[in-house]
Amino acid sequence: MAHIARNVTESVLLDGPALQPPPGVVANVTNRSDEQFWYYVCISVCTVIPGNLLCLRFYTKLRIIRKVDLTDYLTITSFALYLAMWLVGRQILANGAAVHQWNVQLKHLIRLRYWLYVSQILYAPIIFLVKAAILLQYLRLLAPTKTVNPSMFIGARVIIVVTGVYYTICTPVIIWACTPREKIWNPLITEGHCLHDNIAVIFACLFNIASDVAILVLPARSVWRLQIPRRKKIGIVSLFAIGLLACLANVCVIIYTVRMGEEDADFTYNAAWQCFWVYAEISLGIIVTCTLTLPKFIEARGKRLRAMALTISKPFGTLAHSTRSRLVKTETIVPSDSTAAEDGVATDSLEWRRVEDQSLETHSIEAHPKSERWSTVPIYNQILDRIELV
Repeated sequence: MAHIARNVTESVLLDGPALQPPPGVVANVTNRSDEQFWYYVCISVCTVIPGNLLCLRFYTKLRIIRKVDLTDYLTITSFALYLAMWLVGRQILANGAAVHQWNVQLKHLIRLRYWLYVSQILYAPIIFLVKAAILLQYLRLLAPTKTVNPSMFIGARVIIVVTGVYYTICTPVIIWACTPREKIWNPLITEGHCLHDNIAVIFACLFNIASDVAILVLPARSVWRLQIPRRKKIGIVSLFAIGLLACLANVCVIIYTVRMGEEDADFTYNAAWQCFWVYAEISLGIIVTCTLTLPKFIEARGKRLRAMALTISKPFGTLAHSTRSRLVKTETIVPSDSTAAEDGVATDSLEWRRVEDQSLETHSIEAHPKSERWSTVPIYNQILDRIELV
């Protein structure tokens, strides 16, 4: 009888709200909210941009450089695991993420915490693979041997080892954070003990910030010493500076982790925003990894891209010139005999005037005798072909 009574009690609790609503608020049991829309926005941006850059990276490696290396395998593996985390995030969302906890049933909270636990296990290997890929590219580009750049050669290896050791230790700690392990996601289990999960997450974020700053600072001195124009140096350093946004993402993760650890915390609502910033951090890391191959792609395909861009822009240029005043160049035709100089006509003199014309018609060029003038109203591409605008 006691066993039956306990089962009935658990059944009632599982169907009830996961948190008592604040005073004056009536619970409305649901797993949906308007703010879940931002999950799809976040996933779209954080998947499409790095996904396209990854395709561009492999196009560069396979068609231009015609060689792949370890960093390519690390990058594609990290992106595949990131997609797995995205699928896990979809389960987190389906069980009430971004919904206030007093509107979520306890059984859904348990499932949400389970999938959040799975997501935390995936995080450590993904972020390590991303950072290792970035650092190995530093070594290949800036320090292929110790004599070329000793500080980069040693520093990058030290960071790889330290981050590798940390994440190797971190993963089993997350997996066996509680005894019994089910206690991690099931609040109905009162027996056993757990590590303080929020402290572990905050410490991991602080470690990520420190490692991100180290990865950002490490190549700055080497790049600045390269014998290239200052403009290109600033551009290269700006690519690395994307890592600062990853630091900002970690700060936001800390903020929402602290909120999740408060007494009577709105866990389900804050868990969604914690996940969003984790996705942003990983996405930014993959973007940095892929943008390091962009200079090679631009060098090889830059002319073709500019030609393609010009072809695409011509219709828009024609339309723009058809709806506003267009420039007209008039050129004085000077006869070859000496009488032109006596008449005071200057050779190749140019005069600009404005013509208000809304038509798309291209006027033909008609030469008139001697000192008379001829004019043309060229559209966008004709202007570029005939004259040089200063």
